[in-house]
Amino acid sequence: DTAAESAMRIAAQIRAKVEAFRPADAAAMTISIGVCDVLGVQHLDQWLNLTDTALYLAKKNGRNRVELATSRAVPQEIPSPDRTVPEWR
Repeated sequence: DTAAESAMRIAAQIRAKVEAFRPADAAAMTISIGVCDVLGVQHLDQWLNLTDTALYLAKKNGRNRVELATSRAVPQEIPSPDRTVPEWR
């Protein structure tokens, strides 16, 4: 129940906290996050694909960042609504 702008802000805060966290015996950590607004998507698989595309875009654009899925990030082939989401998701 969070608008895309708020979700981006929250994701950026999470990313910054992970980057700032420095356990005594571990190397520095960073994360990349993909965000997608559920409004406008037709089914769960489309939403997951858009979010995953945004995540890979964040990695491609230099890692340790947050990217928002847009219509330009739509995968070429969106699975049909009858496809089920794997149990591990």
